[in-house]
Amino acid sequence: MTARRVNAALTAARWIVGATFVLSGFVKSVDPVGTSIFVDEYLATYSLLWLKPFSLAMAVALGAAELSVGVMLCSRTGVRIASVLAMIALVIFTVVTLLSATLLPIGDCGCFGEALSLSPWGTFAKNAVLLPMAFWVWRSTRCEPLWPMSRNRIIALAATVAVAVGINLYALRHLPLIDFLPYKVGVDLREEICRERESLASAQRTMMMCRNEMTGAVEEFDSADSTWWNGWEVISTRTENGASESRFADFALYSADGEELSEQVLGYAARQHLLCIARMERLSPRCQYKIDAFLSRAESRGERVLCLTTDDLEGEVAIVAGHAVGCCNVDAMVLRSMLRAEAGVVTLDDGVIVDKRSWRDM
Repeated sequence: MTARRVNAALTAARWIVGATFVLSGFVKSVDPVGTSIFVDEYLATYSLLWLKPFSLAMAVALGAAELSVGVMLCSRTGVRIASVLAMIALVIFTVVTLLSATLLPIGDCGCFGEALSLSPWGTFAKNAVLLPMAFWVWRSTRCEPLWPMSRNRIIALAATVAVAVGINLYALRHLPLIDFLPYKVGVDLREEICRERESLASAQRTMMMCRNEMTGAVEEFDSADSTWWNGWEVISTRTENGASESRFADFALYSADGEELSEQVLGYAARQHLLCIARMERLSPRCQYKIDAFLSRAESRGERVLCLTTDDLEGEVAIVAGHAVGCCNVDAMVLRSMLRAEAGVVTLDDGVIVDKRSWRDM
């Protein structure tokens, strides 16, 4: 192979590794709260729950580091340092994903956040392909000095890290720049949930274990299959769900006495605001001030407000920031999927999500 082709292949390898790190780091950075959920799962799997209080900080550091390394590789800024960091990361990722696929199973690796779901084996294959590329890039630059770098490169490197961290901090203070979750603006929540529930109901089927009256052979048939009628006797039956995984399977709103109110809430024909509060006792004075102002505006406009919380409810109405607000219980993971903030609002108009805001932007 000529030197020109070798250089072209090396450049391609550098761009492939860099672009993968940029994509992986970006989707983690735009949703650090979601990334921390994956981090929590890994910590639980590896019995490292004592690190759970730091999971959000770890998520921010991971997303910012991957994005920075990717940009450095693609722009060839500090490429030697970047290639070393990429190799170290890929070695760790390869080992972890191999364990996830074999000894310590984890459903979704979370390497591309909520944007793209990969199985542990798929992620392992990706890392196994990228690792030799990163090693090749490092070998080609191992003779380059680590320091000093030119002033322009130092400025570019600092700017890259600052932007990567800034994206994470913006998402933490407000909401993700890009929403990859099912509960995003524009989704007809009522229609989607009704469709999925109908699909789940129709996907259930009854299977019958039957014995052949002539031969004694035992086989299982679908109850909708008429071939078992003649010459077979039913031994037992079972019901199975043949539906694919649902995006809204866990969505359910309950009153204080356990009555499901999902259809009533989603069936509301006018504009309504779902005030999402994870824990009432965690609301800061500034947050309560924002909620108070928001509720006052909604009341003056005659708009309905319903509070969704994971707190134990004592009745249908709770006092929120000095206002009496109707409340429903919701699953904690559903609440975090609806709104990546400790408190905020999701606005529905005739069942369609038209706006989402963190409490800072209410």
